[in-house]
Amino acid sequence: PGNGFMRYRVPRSLHPIQWTGRSADALPYWQQSLALEKNYGRILLAGPIAEARVMATLMRSMGAWSDLDKALNLIRRLDALREKLASHVEISKDYRVKFFPKLQLETKRLLCNPTIWKSVEVLAGDLCNWKTLNGQDVANTVQYVRAKPGQFSFQFNENAWTP
Repeated sequence: PGNGFMRYRVPRSLHPIQWTGRSADALPYWQQSLALEKNYGRILLAGPIAEARVMATLMRSMGAWSDLDKALNLIRRLDALREKLASHVEISKDYRVKFFPKLQLETKRLLCNPTIWKSVEVLAGDLCNWKTLNGQDVANTVQYVRAKPGQFSFQFNENAWTP
């Protein structure tokens, strides 16, 4: 606890559409950016929430720039984007009121799912052994945990597959 950090690279297919400066594109750009920030926030909050659950403590900020700090900073990024789009589209400040508490609740609910929590436990064990995992390692572990007992789990790689 307190020693890990998360690096998240958004696949190019999930990047927000490029905003051209046209007013017609401003609202779709805002909506897509808001959805992406929520997804990123859930990923950032998963670690601190899981740690708080295991340690039976409150969420805490560890180190100079923790995942919790980054999640709390998301609202500033959204505010900056809202200001950028303000001359093209009306965006109310309602998103600010419950953004973080709602994000925290949604993430807690996800982690309460027994299958998801089991994946978190197995990934934590993997990290204790290997110190770092890439996206493919994480995907393979989650697929393995989600497989039903007695069911073959096929893990696909770009170059090969193994049953």
